[in-house]
Amino acid sequence: MPEAPVMEKVVLKSKDQSAAIPTIIGWAAAQMYWSEGPDFDLMIFGKKADGSPFACYTNLLGGALGVLDADGYQHAGDTGVDRGVEATGEDDEEVKFTAEFLKTMEILHVVIVNYTGAKAKDGTSFGAYKVRFEMSVDGTTVIEAKLDNPLPGHYAHVVDIIGGESPTVKKVDAVLSKEQYEALPGPPPVLAR
Repeated sequence: MPEAPVMEKVVLKSKDQSAAIPTIIGWAAAQMYWSEGPDFDLMIFGKKADGSPFACYTNLLGGALGVLDADGYQHAGDTGVDRGVEATGEDDEEVKFTAEFLKTMEILHVVIVNYTGAKAKDGTSFGAYKVRFEMSVDGTTVIEAKLDNPLPGHYAHVVDIIGGESPTVKKVDAVLSKEQYEALPGPPPVLAR
């Protein structure tokens, strides 16, 4: 029986740096991690290859979660209990998707919302919370990108996932105002709470 290929992790260190997503056999996951404390919410939205909009984010903000087997994607929410993050002092959220789903996408923006800061009108920098994105394929972490942008704000556009037959992840590393967030192509979800 042939061995599974070894997948080396690629760390995206600079803005606009890209990496190819390895072949997905089962499913891939877009995961965001941050130091414990604030209420961050992971949102993935953008355009399908046919030009129609797509959005997947927590139903607490009025979004759709999806079902992996039926829709090809699923917002798995906070997976910290499964990972034992209590020991690491991190929080996280995750969205899973299939290779077939990625083929139907043109671009997906991976954004986190600092809901705690937005509600309190606090301009705390995301950098204080050690935000990082990880892409895993079939259970192996293959791409990592840290949010290095020191600007304060409530929206962090960490990476884009470019879909199609040969999908990639591109580091964006931007902290956005509400107006910049709302101007992202897709269009971005209007928050319900």
